[in-house]
Amino acid sequence: MNKTTPKPLSQLIIPRFQSNHRSPCQTRQLGFSMMELMIVLIIVGMFVTFSARKLVNRGTEMKAEVRRFSAITKRLRNRARLDNKTYRLVFDLPIDKDKEQGYWVEGTSKPALLLNEEQREELEETVEEMKDKEGKSYKPDPQGFVVDTSVVKQAPDVLADGLFFESIELATDPVEKVSSGRVYIYFFPQGYVQGSAIHLTNRDNLNWTLVIQSLTGRVKIYPKYRNLEDFLVKE
Repeated sequence: MNKTTPKPLSQLIIPRFQSNHRSPCQTRQLGFSMMELMIVLIIVGMFVTFSARKLVNRGTEMKAEVRRFSAITKRLRNRARLDNKTYRLVFDLPIDKDKEQGYWVEGTSKPALLLNEEQREELEETVEEMKDKEGKSYKPDPQGFVVDTSVVKQAPDVLADGLFFESIELATDPVEKVSSGRVYIYFFPQGYVQGSAIHLTNRDNLNWTLVIQSLTGRVKIYPKYRNLEDFLVKE
């Protein structure tokens, strides 16, 4: 009968039990990970708060600029009556959206007519060229309009950064909508103003419409895009 030789104790498999106890090194590593997570959360929270405040402040600045432009139209109507002159608010809207838009004021003491683009071009063809002091040729405005800086100090002036003219609607028959080129809104000494709608935008999610009533000259601000034609129907 074969006898089994007992194995030495060094070859015996002794089961080892894992302990839930972490070494001090492991504990420190886990603590640093939690701390890093908290720091990241704090930074993200600060960034979100800063971005929200910046967005609110930017919206407030744009609203103030819209109100400022509304005040310009009111002042022009008053100046036209007090000075017994015809003023016009001029907009320069480049086709290239990357180019800077501009606006300024022109005035004339001569009797002025409310002309559309075709009539204005025909009238300009009847004017002879003149030369300035530097010898450069130019054509004076057929109705005598020249730049006036009594209301808008710069010519051209620009809107606040991030605010743009999307388009201008004029109360003609039918309503004329212009998004590029040279646009004019007239203010007459009798108190009459060319009915119009000035559409302003930040080219993102904010839009405003300044509607100028023709008879009263009152300006209404709407915090959205509003068609002039719809307004004229209600008027």
